[in-house]
Amino acid sequence: MSLAGKNALITGGAGIIGMATARRMLADGAKVVLVDQDEAALTRAAAEIGSDILTIVADVTRANDVASYAREARDR
Repeated sequence: MSLAGKNALITGGAGIIGMATARRMLADGAKVVLVDQDEAALTRAAAEIGSDILTIVADVTRANDVASYAREARDR
């Protein structure tokens, strides 16, 4: 499945499932945005994945954070 030209927004992006999802989406051509509360874990995830991804530290339970990272992902 080609995801070329699509944006993938992955919450819990620094976790095992989030990272696996990111790898798959990247392999299928998507631009990936990882969202997580843990900045250090996001940095490690981005380094491990090794592709051009956007990382955003945010809390998915806060409406302002959600609006902000959704906007960033859309505009990427």
